[in-house]
Amino acid sequence: MHENQGKFEHVFDNKLNETPQLHLVIISNGSLNEAEHYNSNLRKLGFLLKSTRVETLQELSGKLEAEQYDIALCSLPELPTAVQEATQIITRSGQKIPVIGMMEEDEGVSAGEVLSAGAVDAVLKEDFVHLKLAVKREFNYLRMVRANDLLKTAYFESEKRSQTLLSSSRDAVAYVQEGMHVHTNQAYLELFGLQSLDDILGTPLMDMVTADNHQKLKQFIREHREGDGATQSISLTFQNTEGEEFKGTIEFTRTTIEGELGTQIIIRNRTDSKELNRQIQELVQKDPLTGLYTRQHLLKVLSEAIHQASNNIKAASCSLFLIRLESFDSENLADTPLQIKDNLLKTIAEALQSSKQDDEVFCILDEATIGLINPATDDKAINERARSLQKIIADQTVNHEQDPLNTSASMGVCIIDESTKETHEALSRAQRALSKALAKGQSTRIYRPKPGELTQRQLDQQWIKRISTALKSDHFIIRYQPIISLSSSECERYEIDPLLADVPGKEVTQSVFSPIALRTGMARGIDRWVIYRSFSLLAEKLQDKTLTVFFIPLSEAALNDPELFRWIKQLLKQFQLPASSVVFQFSEEAVLKHIKHARAIVSALRKIDCKICFDNFGAEANPFRLVRHVPVDYLKIH
Repeated sequence: MHENQGKFEHVFDNKLNETPQLHLVIISNGSLNEAEHYNSNLRKLGFLLKSTRVETLQELSGKLEAEQYDIALCSLPELPTAVQEATQIITRSGQKIPVIGMMEEDEGVSAGEVLSAGAVDAVLKEDFVHLKLAVKREFNYLRMVRANDLLKTAYFESEKRSQTLLSSSRDAVAYVQEGMHVHTNQAYLELFGLQSLDDILGTPLMDMVTADNHQKLKQFIREHREGDGATQSISLTFQNTEGEEFKGTIEFTRTTIEGELGTQIIIRNRTDSKELNRQIQELVQKDPLTGLYTRQHLLKVLSEAIHQASNNIKAASCSLFLIRLESFDSENLADTPLQIKDNLLKTIAEALQSSKQDDEVFCILDEATIGLINPATDDKAINERARSLQKIIADQTVNHEQDPLNTSASMGVCIIDESTKETHEALSRAQRALSKALAKGQSTRIYRPKPGELTQRQLDQQWIKRISTALKSDHFIIRYQPIISLSSSECERYEIDPLLADVPGKEVTQSVFSPIALRTGMARGIDRWVIYRSFSLLAEKLQDKTLTVFFIPLSEAALNDPELFRWIKQLLKQFQLPASSVVFQFSEEAVLKHIKHARAIVSALRKIDCKICFDNFGAEANPFRLVRHVPVDYLKIH
């Protein structure tokens, strides 16, 4: 079994178990009712149906440039010719869309003619049973094909990663069939003083050990072959091409090589492993595509620099550059294949590494941003280095469709000095400088803290104090807005809107204070205040004998509050409220992020008859997958 088979099966199953979403294109110049009849019958298949109607083949050609479709229904006059032309247009577009011909009973055209023209099926326009069977068959086949394509891609990516790991491994690894070498990595060749793979192909494994170890190795191979297949090891004395001997441990593991049984062997040389561990640690810290250090390494180096500056070891220890590759954000590369963009990024990274100065550290932050820790701390040195880097980046090109492709770069710089207290503060300052540079068309901008400017930590501390005081002094207020029903209803529904009103005339909305409260750990306190105050107001409304429902928004923190449900249950009894009058509202993003906890608290709330609403629904990909896992009563569409 392939070691990644379980992973591939997971990918395959996930693809097939997604909610089916059928995008249909109907080619018809008949009445709109005809297309609607098709749609209404196909919706009964249980797919999420999206339908587009075009009246001409020319219009179809235009739609194919902008949209991806799954199945086409062709209902034009002279059906065989129309099907043939539609099939040709689809083929030229690069899409794989099966065409079903929709025939009139008295049209005088046979199903054979329609199929010969390229249709996958020929269906009478009024035969909706046949239509549903044909669409279901073709759509399921299409999904299988796409899932299989995904599986192939995953398999080849896995094979590529395996080859990369094998070639970069410092362990000496070889593959043997019937006692002969069929493949090795470079470390294995170097261990025995060989130059290329051709020097060892077909060489017996016995030739790699000393003569007095032959019998010992033969006995071990025999026992391993007859054993249960578990990895086994033995210590032997080896010899290289120069006749030099060395001791090592060889591990045997059964495997398959191009479908045939074989053995993977790993030789661990008994030498000092400190250098090997250092190299492994460096590999872990580097991005496999660019060879640059990862974000985690940047944060580590940055933290050390901030420590030096804050302890006055140096007034200013270094500078942080954020280098933005501008074309990666623009429409210029929007349609460029990923491999070409990767090649350009790799070429730029290699050029930057070649230009690296003493004490400089380059790191990759995302596909369009490179970080640099540079020892320069004065404006002149920073600007000179920025200009040289921008020239290096602009000079790097790769070919795409016979045209050279390159990019320019803008930079935001933050000097690490005693005012920089934390790594995320340094990154935030450099990002602000970069944003201003991009907005004003500048190539480089150095961040200048304003006199008295507070760090993010200091700002957060101010907010913690402000929110704490507001909760104690009841400086939060509740406004509730009516939700108008489109149908007649005796029930009044209101959406709760909490505001921070600690400064007269300057109310702060939930969209402003909620992210800050979440970041500073104050969100739970606000959630409980909002619930308590809403329940109090709801109790007053219900005294008027008016059926009322409150939609109460809660933060992401509520999903991780283990005592919240019990507290809500007690509060409902205290205010003598019907649970059905309360709808708790969570954002779709928060529920997806904490889906396990969300499922638990939502299930508990609904059991006591509280209702649930997801806010901003549809902002995330495949939103209906969420409602299959977490039950909901109301959706607020994004």
